[in-house]
Amino acid sequence: MRCIGIAALLTAACAASPLERVRERLTLELSQLEGWYTGNATKQGNWSVAPDTDKRLHKAWNDIKIKTRHVPSYAFLSNVSSLFVGDWAAQENNTAPTDPDAFKWSEGTLYGQLHEKPIKGYSNTTRVSGMLVLRGELHDTSDERTIADLLGIYSQRDGRLYLVGTPRTVPIDARRLFSMVPDDLRDATYNMTHRFITDRIRSVGKTIKEDPEPDPLDMSNNCTLHIYAQVQPSGSAASKSMLDRVEQELKEPTGLYFGPAPHINISAVAYSKECGLVVGMHEDGRAPSAFWGSVRQMSLLVLFGLIGQLFFTADLFDRSQAPTALSRLSYFFIYLNSTYNVYATIIHAIFLIFVTGSLQLYLTGIVFVYLAIVFMFETRILSQIGHIQRTSRARQTAPAPATAPAPATAPEPEPATEPARAPQNEQLPNETPQDTQPGADTQAEPAQPSRFIALIQSLGFMDWTYIGIFTFNIFLPYFSALSKPFIAIFFLLIISSYSIQIAHNAMRDSVPSIPVSYIVYVTAMRCISPTYLVLQKSTGAPQYDARAMMLVVAWMILQSLVLIAQMAFGPRFFVPRFFFADEDKWDWYPTQSALHDMFGADEESDESLGTCAICLQQNEWRDTAPERPRLFKWRTHGGPLMVTPCRHVFHTACLEPWLEIKAECPSCRLELPSK
Repeated sequence: MRCIGIAALLTAACAASPLERVRERLTLELSQLEGWYTGNATKQGNWSVAPDTDKRLHKAWNDIKIKTRHVPSYAFLSNVSSLFVGDWAAQENNTAPTDPDAFKWSEGTLYGQLHEKPIKGYSNTTRVSGMLVLRGELHDTSDERTIADLLGIYSQRDGRLYLVGTPRTVPIDARRLFSMVPDDLRDATYNMTHRFITDRIRSVGKTIKEDPEPDPLDMSNNCTLHIYAQVQPSGSAASKSMLDRVEQELKEPTGLYFGPAPHINISAVAYSKECGLVVGMHEDGRAPSAFWGSVRQMSLLVLFGLIGQLFFTADLFDRSQAPTALSRLSYFFIYLNSTYNVYATIIHAIFLIFVTGSLQLYLTGIVFVYLAIVFMFETRILSQIGHIQRTSRARQTAPAPATAPAPATAPEPEPATEPARAPQNEQLPNETPQDTQPGADTQAEPAQPSRFIALIQSLGFMDWTYIGIFTFNIFLPYFSALSKPFIAIFFLLIISSYSIQIAHNAMRDSVPSIPVSYIVYVTAMRCISPTYLVLQKSTGAPQYDARAMMLVVAWMILQSLVLIAQMAFGPRFFVPRFFFADEDKWDWYPTQSALHDMFGADEESDESLGTCAICLQQNEWRDTAPERPRLFKWRTHGGPLMVTPCRHVFHTACLEPWLEIKAECPSCRLELPSK
């Protein structure tokens, strides 16, 4: 009978669900904790507290404490709730390197958050929970990250923070804190740990009722970390009164104190007995209220900036209505600009889902303005450029009408006499009406296609290319299998729209009608986000690299400067002279010596250079461009007078606006090349 009872108990234990086994384990842990604290050996069982005695750990922890001896006691903030970023490096590592799927404990970056709650009955000690993300490499050199849940206790008297971190798939054993904390924190730690385990038992019991068969936990990775941390304000020393005002403002926001809350500096060492490693950590954090305040300010700045960009884009749209102006714009320059704005719209729309309050209002305005820029202006400019390109290709590929040459001695044909016609309502003799002639075929007019079909038929190759790439761009962020180099190259292409326009200008030897104010303003708007990420140490987005962000900013500024220089010094100012033949280059702004060679006259023989056919005013010799060194003769920068290839002289202020509308000479109507 005894064997049957034991077998039944074993069967019942094996049949228990994973959550029921977790609840049983937590109940046992709570009983053992109570027995250890009260000295009841029966309840304590075989569990005991084993202090951390690793020499490497104690050396690293003592080094951290020595660095903070000079910090006054009032400087340790009572609230360590923060978002933090930093880096980590393994000081000792005994993990086996044979498993390619194992995390490589060497070095990397980290980020996470801490959330503080008071412990009832203890004024200078608080409970801290949170999350820690360590980014590093696997043993096969691919990027990976490990996420750990944190639980610990914080002493406000000396800024010491003791945390236990376990992978998210492994339950936290809060009793491990007793092997870390000093004796003066033992009572507060017991109160917090007892409450934590009790809440876990209650939560597991509630989950069993709702979902009795959850997914099993993965217990394979159990590198539990014991984290010893020293927390202190970073930056210059602050007075106690200022820190007290900061603490009061964070607890009860009034909006009357505008002083910045100091950043939180965390120096820590993590020790894992199971994995045999010691990891050094350094983080910088900010209070969540201060972080979200800076995010709101940044969002408001971007919103007002985008409203200004909307007006500058409308100005560009107005300047690009003429066919000549459209032909000077690169299709892919506008396309890459619209792609950048579409991605910015998607990113802000995703953030919009997870925020509330005034920040949600700001992000809604940002998304709306981005959509207005894309669909009201940039998409219409793309459509117009595509129409101009299709018309130009059709004109070039259209066959010329065949005309037979007339004989040299052929007599002139006599004018044909038109036969007399009957009135419209009268009928000629022996004529049968057309609709009553025998055997006449009656055919109905072909049906006109619908507007949608006509629109599809009117789309050219460039339009379909734009639609295809645009659709691909929208879904690109969701392809997680794409490699990082591909994403980096694609991002570099998106921010290189000015380079496309620069190459377009140099190949066509023409300057587009893009306002300089548009170039400067859009460049400044695109530099805001990378600069913000660099200037804000702790922004909750630790994946960025400061050097990479600065390279992005420098690249965008360099492109804008080159494009502005093309407008000032000519589209080919950076191309060496020997790449172009002098006879193939027309100088629109000739000097006095060039005009003398061209017309065989000079200022002494002729008082003027004729009349401008646009304004009907005289062209004076003194208005000619100044002499330039030989090296710069081929460069086309502006002068008061312009001469067309058909040798007609005009005022620059008259001819340049004319050429923006119509690429032909105002005097002889000769089609002019791109200037």
